Amino acid sequence: GVLRGRGCPRVVLLVVLRCSYMAEGVVRILKALAERGVMVVSSMHAPSSTLAQHFSHLLLLTPDGRAAYHGTYDQVGGRC
Repeated sequence: GVLRGRGCPRVVLLVVLRCSYMAEGVVRILKALAERGVMVVSSMHAPSSTLAQHFSHLLLLTPDGRAAYHGTYDQVGGRC
């Protein structure tokens, strides 16, 4: 599998489109990679709160690309 052996990458950059069914599986794989020490940087358009809480840090952007929030899911509270 992708998570075994010496070929595990150090960094994964990924764009996940708006398909919650597929995104759930992708997020599980990304989380498994992160737990093995791989830095995961992912861009998701309008993720559900269920998906967002899987990430250790969030950077939420406004429509014009400005940072609206940076921190953990627990800290964001009801602001989103």
